[in-house]
Amino acid sequence: MKNSQKSSLKNRRKIVLNNAVFLCGALLAFSIAIVFSACQDKSNVDPQVAIINQAIAEAGAQWTAAETWVSKLPLEQRMDLLGDVLAEHPDMEPTAATPPLAVLEQYLRTAELPPYFDWTNHKGHNWMTQVRNQRQCGSCYTFAAVGAMEATIRISNQTPNTGVDFSEQHLVSCLDDCNGCNGCVAGVNKSFKYIYNYGVPPEDCFSYQARDLACSQSCSNWQDIAVKIDYYYSVDRDLDTIKKDIQLHPIATSMYVYEDFYYYESGVYEHVTGDFDGGHAVVIVGYDDANQCFIVRNSWGANWGEGGYFRIKYDDDSAVGFSTNGNWACLYYGDLEPPPAPTGVKAVNQYSQGVSGAKMRQINISWNETPSGNTYGFYLYASENNNAADMTKVQRDMIKTNTYIYDNVPGDTDFVMHFALTAVAPSGKESEFSEVVQNQDPL
Repeated sequence: MKNSQKSSLKNRRKIVLNNAVFLCGALLAFSIAIVFSACQDKSNVDPQVAIINQAIAEAGAQWTAAETWVSKLPLEQRMDLLGDVLAEHPDMEPTAATPPLAVLEQYLRTAELPPYFDWTNHKGHNWMTQVRNQRQCGSCYTFAAVGAMEATIRISNQTPNTGVDFSEQHLVSCLDDCNGCNGCVAGVNKSFKYIYNYGVPPEDCFSYQARDLACSQSCSNWQDIAVKIDYYYSVDRDLDTIKKDIQLHPIATSMYVYEDFYYYESGVYEHVTGDFDGGHAVVIVGYDDANQCFIVRNSWGANWGEGGYFRIKYDDDSAVGFSTNGNWACLYYGDLEPPPAPTGVKAVNQYSQGVSGAKMRQINISWNETPSGNTYGFYLYASENNNAADMTKVQRDMIKTNTYIYDNVPGDTDFVMHFALTAVAPSGKESEFSEVVQNQDPL
């Protein structure tokens, strides 16, 4: 009995010892695995990240570099993303946008410049649609044009939450003078030109597949459901002009991409190291004078940069807003009705003595309405007869009040003029003529 108990105790000790050895071995193996994994992870970190962050520190720049899904691609595949091929003299042909551009020109001469503006957070709303990912296809020019267009429609309709989603793949496949996923010379301009002439259908008509496909694969009724822009135009490569125009709508533009840009994680980017790789199309959505930077939307997905966006110095080598491919914006007013015609128009003579002693007369024109809501201003038209077809615009700039003085009228003749006004929407769309009135002496 005693021998049996001794044997049992010895066996239990042996089992405990074996378990302890096994446990120690397991812990040792686990520790080695952790160390090995950590060393392996460290060895897998792209050494370029440290090099770029060192260059950032030395330059006193305010951004952070890190590995991104783009930086992990081989160089050749990264460059495939840069589809906005740079041109020395991009096609700047004008559209038939005279009335809206007259509105725009006056706006650009008179608009104020707040120190900060951002369409992703304006009046409590994000007016931009969801950030898209062009994937490994050089189709950035289509994403820039469509992204700017989608936001412009939301802004024009004052509907920041409306689902607007158009087909970039349709443009990739149907722009005859571009090379699809292999890029396009001055592609943003050509994309807007196509949308102006033919329109672009919704995303579900031809979903994005990041490869070259036949245009015929668009849905059969695409022409019936395509949406056109009303105008597109070039925005001057001048900082103040860009900042003023951004307050109307986002601007599609080009940039020069350098190797360090692929590694952008956050902050205000500026080129600090690396070679030039090519041209890329993006959308300027705002600016920040405090940090001397533009706020820009990319098309590399929401997990790149600052939620798919980046900030970049005004004067950076990348030339956002200042590249040779220029800046492009579009106008859209869809089914919005023009404002009603002005009412209560009067044209009253007022006499005075000229410097030479000659009797002079001016005509004081007034009406009931003032600029508000969908009425941005007024145009005055005049004719020497009562025929509206002969009316010509009196002044270049819109009238922003409800009075106008028509002066330097001879006072010693029976000078008769007929006047009419139109009300002008922010889009440039004009109302019908008001009642045509003739100048008369005061009652």
